[in-house]
Amino acid sequence: MFQTVFNQVARVEIIDSHCHLDFPVLQSQLQDVLRRADEAGVRQFIVPGVNRANWDGVIRLGQQYGNIYPALGIHPCFLDANSEGDLAVLADYLAKHEAEVVAVGRSVWICMSQTKTGSVSWIS
Repeated sequence: MFQTVFNQVARVEIIDSHCHLDFPVLQSQLQDVLRRADEAGVRQFIVPGVNRANWDGVIRLGQQYGNIYPALGIHPCFLDANSEGDLAVLADYLAKHEAEVVAVGRSVWICMSQTKTGSVSWIS
């Protein structure tokens, strides 16, 4: 019985739903990280962009690797590196990369709202 359950669990393919494979500290070892993840059964990755400065890198990872999916957003820890205009830029990125971006997130202290004119507001 245990062996049957173990074999079923061993065949499960895992999706890492939040990993920052785009961060500079991983760039020199990304191939090794992906190889080790694959050996452990992790087959797909959702990489969240934390601010405007790294959205292009997250998009590129998704274009370069068929098993990496970009998510774009503004993380609360990086608010100092952002401005109100970044929400409008985020909306543009989402429109341009609609087929590639799998999620939009995260913000604990801000949110985006659209008026009838389509303008984006910064709310705190």
